[in-house]
Amino acid sequence: MAYIGKGLDGQGVRQRYLFTATSGQTTFDTSDSGTGLSYSDTNYMDVYLNGVLLDPASDYTATSGTSVVLGSGASTGDTLECVVYDVFSVFSGNFNTNVSVNGNLDVTNNMTVTNDLTVNTDTLVVDSANNNVGIGTSTPAIVFGSGLEVQRAGYSTLRLENTSNSVVGELSAYDGTYGTLLYSLTAHPLVFGTSGGERMRIDSSGRITSVTQPSFVATKSNGNYTGGGDITSWNNVSTNIGSHFNGTTGVFTAPVAGRYFFTGRALLNTGQSNGYYYLDIEVNGSPVTRDYRYIGHTQYNQYVVTALLTLAANDTVNLAAQQSGSWYGVNSLYTQFMGRLLG
Repeated sequence: MAYIGKGLDGQGVRQRYLFTATSGQTTFDTSDSGTGLSYSDTNYMDVYLNGVLLDPASDYTATSGTSVVLGSGASTGDTLECVVYDVFSVFSGNFNTNVSVNGNLDVTNNMTVTNDLTVNTDTLVVDSANNNVGIGTSTPAIVFGSGLEVQRAGYSTLRLENTSNSVVGELSAYDGTYGTLLYSLTAHPLVFGTSGGERMRIDSSGRITSVTQPSFVATKSNGNYTGGGDITSWNNVSTNIGSHFNGTTGVFTAPVAGRYFFTGRALLNTGQSNGYYYLDIEVNGSPVTRDYRYIGHTQYNQYVVTALLTLAANDTVNLAAQQSGSWYGVNSLYTQFMGRLLG
């Protein structure tokens, strides 16, 4: 039952002091029960004489904190009552001991938790010392830096959903067969990016595209050329993603270590001296694959070379037409060089 006043444990918001006056008494400091009057602020004290509330401006003086002095002496048997209210304010400090809340706790504004936060043992754990968050574990452990660990006996899944656009994605630790899954659960692509830009995309049909994958396509249509070394002056460079192919020198420079695919073709003009002619793909100036054959002087011959190469960063690749014959360079269909980073 709620009430105003002291409880049985001595706690409350007010204290009553009763005095029975003697003839002409003006100063009251010790109550009939022997309790000394005590107050800290007269704005929080009411004084009654025979039930009538007195005016502190004209009827009495209270400045000492331990007594009340009437302006006029009381009569024998008069009752003076002082009601002193506790001075308090709404709590805004720190709890120095544990606090248990058995019902709901509603927080209207911000709440700051200085140390760890635990919800139902391991439903949600915030590890303030290591800046980790655990769901399903009381000891979240992150290998690289700080982060979120989701743990359970079955599938563990982090679900992200944009309800405005009906986009849903999940990252799951699935099972021993499928391992870790990254899913777009709706008909939307998975997009991977670095440095604030898109680098790879998997569309809803599973097709993979990479708009920045290094690749080039070059052709020649600027006139016949004489063999005996590197093919240069590629006047048509239709594709050069990353600008790693130099059309003037005919050299591709690998931007990163990896597996690369290259193919090249060149047409040997008719009317050449009988002999052996060959077309090479060279890495750092040395041939790694060759189309080599004996040619009669009345024949046009198309040479084609293909190579799947493991390159280091800054390795160079070029196409070379060996022997000093005349090679056809008038039509771009017959002299071509192209390559692409596979991964």
